[in-house]
Amino acid sequence: MTPPARTPAQKAELEAFSRKLADLMAKRGMNQSDLARHLWGSHTDTRGRDVATNRDRISHYVRGSQMPEARTMRRIAQVFGIPPEELHPTVNAPPGAVPEVSLAAVAGRPDLALLQVHVVLPMDAAIRVASIISETKRPKEDGDGR
Repeated sequence: MTPPARTPAQKAELEAFSRKLADLMAKRGMNQSDLARHLWGSHTDTRGRDVATNRDRISHYVRGSQMPEARTMRRIAQVFGIPPEELHPTVNAPPGAVPEVSLAAVAGRPDLALLQVHVVLPMDAAIRVASIISETKRPKEDGDGR
């Protein structure tokens, strides 16, 4: 099955993530199997060798063909001792491109994030997303008018 076509912004995001991950692994002297072992452990293959579980997933991440799910992203960040948002870089979309989804930290407020969503969804899905957002407590203002 052919994966869906990616927007220029999605491609840039994948490339930025894969570079960041490869750089972190190189700095730690880690190969793909090492990272997979940290994340998912290992198992014995049919030839009796101890192999890293899901090491092929790490290959997809490093090649920039796949982005990890949020849970895996958090676990990767833990392995490297960094906040997950440092792994998920902000990329500048090519001129004229609007990213479907963007997430950015709010300067000076590590507890807050700016989420922008520009996607066409079925009505029921859009209502669920809007409901989640409205149910989330709005951050308290600092009293400085922001």
